[in-house]
Amino acid sequence: MTTKRPISKSDLARLCGVSAAAITKACNPGGLLHAAMDGKRIDAAHPVAAEYLRRHGADAGGIPEPSAPKVKPARKPKAEPKPAAPAKPHMRGKQHANEARKAAATEPADPVVPENVAEYADMTLRDLIAQFGTDVRFGDWLKALKSIEEVREKRLKNAEREGELIPRDLVRQFVVAKFEEAHIQLMTDVSQTLAIQVDAMAAAGADMPECKKYVSETIGKVIRSTKGTVTRVLRDAG
Repeated sequence: MTTKRPISKSDLARLCGVSAAAITKACNPGGLLHAAMDGKRIDAAHPVAAEYLRRHGADAGGIPEPSAPKVKPARKPKAEPKPAAPAKPHMRGKQHANEARKAAATEPADPVVPENVAEYADMTLRDLIAQFGTDVRFGDWLKALKSIEEVREKRLKNAEREGELIPRDLVRQFVVAKFEEAHIQLMTDVSQTLAIQVDAMAAAGADMPECKKYVSETIGKVIRSTKGTVTRVLRDAG
C-alpha cells in the first residue's frame, strides 16, 4: 500500500511554481487534483497528484512521509480550578475584537496575488481565509487595493489635465497616422517624381551635388509639413 504524502495547497503551489488560485481551482470538483484530495490537504502520492507534479517539473520525492504521531505521556490530574467570574457583557465584544486583532497581527498573510484579481470571485470563503489568514485581512487587502487604484486614476487624470498626458486615440489618429501617410507618400508619388526629375537633371548636365540637393529639399518638404501638422495638433491638445 502506497504511503500517503499529504501536502498543503500553498506548499504544492510553491513546489510546482504556480499560483495558489490555480491549485485551488484544480482541487475543485472536476479539477485535475480533485481525486487526490485528502481532507483539506492533497495526497502527493496519489497518481493524479504525481502526474501534476511531473507536468510541472516537480517530484513528490522531496515531500517527507508523515511520521507516526507522538504519544504524550499522561499528565497528573490537576486540581480543578476555581470557576472564573463571568465577564461583563460589555467587555466580551471588546475582548473578542482584541483577540481578532492579535491573531491578525501574529499570523501575517502571504497571499499569492493573481494577475486577474477577478479569480477571487470564484473562491470560497474557506479558500480566501486559507490564503489571507482571516476574512478581515482579505477585506483590508481589497480596501487597500481599491485605494491604490483610485489614487492612480486621479494621478492620471491630473497629469492629462495638466498637459503631461494626451489621449491615446489622439496620438494614434494625428501623430502615428500622419507619419504613416508621409511614409506612403515618400515611397510612392515622391519617389516617382524624384526619379523622373533627377533623370532629367542628369540629362541636362546637372552634377551629383545638384541632384542630391534637389532630392534632399523635396523629401524635407514632406517631412516638415508632417511635423508642422503634428505639432499643431499636440499644441492644441495641451
